[in-house]
Amino acid sequence: MRTAWAIRALAVPLAGWLLATPDPVVGQSSSGQVGSLLREAQQALQAENYEAAERYFRQAAAADPRSPDATCGMGQVHMALRQYEEAVRSLESCKKLVLAHLRELQTEQTRSYATIETEIREVRDTIQAIRSGRIQGAGADRVTHLEARLRELEQMKTRDPVRVEVPPQVSFALGTAYLQVGRLDEAEREFLTLLRRDPKAGEAHNNLATVYLAQGRFEEAEERVRLAEENGVRVSPKMKADIVARYSPGAPSGAPARKATTTRAEDEPITIQHAGRTCAANGLFIQLEATVT
Repeated sequence: MRTAWAIRALAVPLAGWLLATPDPVVGQSSSGQVGSLLREAQQALQAENYEAAERYFRQAAAADPRSPDATCGMGQVHMALRQYEEAVRSLESCKKLVLAHLRELQTEQTRSYATIETEIREVRDTIQAIRSGRIQGAGADRVTHLEARLRELEQMKTRDPVRVEVPPQVSFALGTAYLQVGRLDEAEREFLTLLRRDPKAGEAHNNLATVYLAQGRFEEAEERVRLAEENGVRVSPKMKADIVARYSPGAPSGAPARKATTTRAEDEPITIQHAGRTCAANGLFIQLEATVT
């Protein structure tokens, strides 16, 4: 039996995701060169000029080997060209670079907080010394200025802490790439990682349903379909029909649920074939139709 369903592609571009972090990579010393190359790469990607996009991303990576943006962008290019093994390698490297960058940010933030706490103590001590008369010649204007600085420092302490976690975009992209090459256990890991952070990520539920169906885990596949639809994703009717054909959660009164007796055998591998449809907006990953046999 042949059934087809959609493997949902990434809904946001990867390159440039770090612009949402407190200290983006493109803000480092090589920002002029790297930032320009990344912009050229994104423009080429949006125009579906993948050869040019790959060239610019590679140049950006050479200019700044620690740039997650460039490596994640290469993953986009490989996915668009359906070069899935290469996409996996790029996105695995992207994940490592992202985590390394976030660890650096976390360390810098910890040091910054320590510096802020030291200054807060010094400002408070100075205000107290002025008010007690231990510091002479400082008027009310000086106290007002110090109090304003104290409020500023206290506000700086309220910034969200940097968390060393794989961003959802990266987990989704890598999970989808693993799914394309049949590394189902690793695909499941990435989608579950994403869903722990965002349980309402319908696209991840959809792709996880694909993983479970390919593994013969029909009840779990059905549950993920339900969650995908509950969170706004239109699941392929063909995939839903295939789950129903292989597994039935309902049963006559007093009888156990009927489960399929045709669970995939080792000598009957599931093959995923692809017919890409380019996505017009923002140079996103292509949408993919998967045929599972």
